[in-house]
Amino acid sequence: MRVLIIFLIIFSLNNCFAGASFALKNVPFGLIYVDSETNEFVTQNEIGIDREGKACAISYMGWIVTGDASVKTAMKKSEISKIAVIDQKYKNILQAFAEYCIIVKGE
Repeated sequence: MRVLIIFLIIFSLNNCFAGASFALKNVPFGLIYVDSETNEFVTQNEIGIDREGKACAISYMGWIVTGDASVKTAMKKSEISKIAVIDQKYKNILQAFAEYCIIVKGE
């Protein structure tokens, strides 16, 4: 019983901090599981979508965050010079594992 109480306290405190591990707009928050993709930016230019680049950052328990989820990195990975669309994808499992990705599409 004591172990269960300690686990619940740690889990509750972790949720207080882990929710801020990736503060995103337009992404619904879920305590148990989140897997959503939203549009961040669309250009009005007539740019074709020939390539797609992805750059991600990962958070463990809201305490350790690693990765480079920048638009610049996503562009470099797929050699995009003109951006048509920027999307963001967010996955979160029990606030213990979170992944945030920027997806850049263009030519």
